[in-house]
Amino acid sequence: MLCWTVKWGTNAVGHQKFGEGTMMRILWAALWVLLLLLPSAVWAQSTTEFVNSDGSFRLEVPEDWRVEENRNGGISVNADAASLVVLLPTTLEADGLLTARNNTTGEVLDAFLPLMEFEFDEPEDLASSSRLDGVRADFSRASLRDADLESAFVVALDVDDEIIVVIAFSRQLEMDELEDAVFDIARTFEFGDFEPTNPPLVQTRIETDLPDLTQAAGGGDSERTYRKAIAELEDLDLIPADGELLLNEELLSSGFQEGLTLYEDDPFEGAEFVMAALISFRPVSDEDVLCGLLSRVTVDRRGREEASLFVGFDRDSQVVAFESERGNDERHETIIESGIDIYSPNHLLVVVRDETLTAFLNGIPIIDGWELEQPLADETLFGTYMDPSCVMTGQWVWTLPG
Repeated sequence: MLCWTVKWGTNAVGHQKFGEGTMMRILWAALWVLLLLLPSAVWAQSTTEFVNSDGSFRLEVPEDWRVEENRNGGISVNADAASLVVLLPTTLEADGLLTARNNTTGEVLDAFLPLMEFEFDEPEDLASSSRLDGVRADFSRASLRDADLESAFVVALDVDDEIIVVIAFSRQLEMDELEDAVFDIARTFEFGDFEPTNPPLVQTRIETDLPDLTQAAGGGDSERTYRKAIAELEDLDLIPADGELLLNEELLSSGFQEGLTLYEDDPFEGAEFVMAALISFRPVSDEDVLCGLLSRVTVDRRGREEASLFVGFDRDSQVVAFESERGNDERHETIIESGIDIYSPNHLLVVVRDETLTAFLNGIPIIDGWELEQPLADETLFGTYMDPSCVMTGQWVWTLPG
């Protein structure tokens, strides 16, 4: 069942209950970004081919549909009127949904649906007229209403003796219209050895002695996950022991809290901390836009921001860190080409110690010991800055002693 709570105001935060696996965190971020981008229906007759980055899977979509491959290997397909996410066998296997014992479409769908935390109608085999082999489950009326959708369903398909899961949803199309559009695409699914549509992106590696992180590159939407990240940072002597959790937010979306959001109920009197989130960003304008984490924020008596430290992404997929101060147009900043696709969820982890900032992108160092210049106030706030189509999951702040 969908669990959604929104607190409106300066401290607005949205909370969404969902599965704890890395795949589900990435999937949920992708779904929310796509949902932000559904205007009116426009359809094209001609199609275009898309092949994933390792050349193992192809599909065809109408030419006005946009296709992107997510960092977890899933494929997001977005049109003006509908969207779908395609989860390939490697993704399902990595999250334990497709195993030697759990290897039929019905078994995989039964394992997958509880992770969605929606209500579904009873699963049914696909009709022979669909010319597809699989099992589907429609979102219940209550779930469609709660998610502000007109139609949505999940289907597990057998394609060339491989199992694929597709999640499809629309705010405009009736269920039969959505089914026709999705099934037309699904009938083009094919495994083989093809030429990739886009060469794989290679994330930037800076010159540094810092190690890559493994446990600290996850989403952090549960106590188990962020504690693994903290334990790794402590083991590597990147942070001291005996810190404590200050904030842990499962889902943040610009659709509910665009622009500046401050956690005014959780002021911080220290100087050192770790902050992290899984972030997706689809800039919808040509203007300078940002999506990222705020810290060391001070406000005046009227609640206006006076100073802050931002770390996040700009519209060109660059990692941007800067200190800003009201009345000072010359901000102290560093900008690094990331080499990533910011449309897909990417994990950003920031460590501030000894008046320097270090950041890891998907566990790989991207900023090493950048010196901060702005004087630190006695009490500061944490927050986010999200221009339209910015989504974060598993945001947390861990404060350090001293």
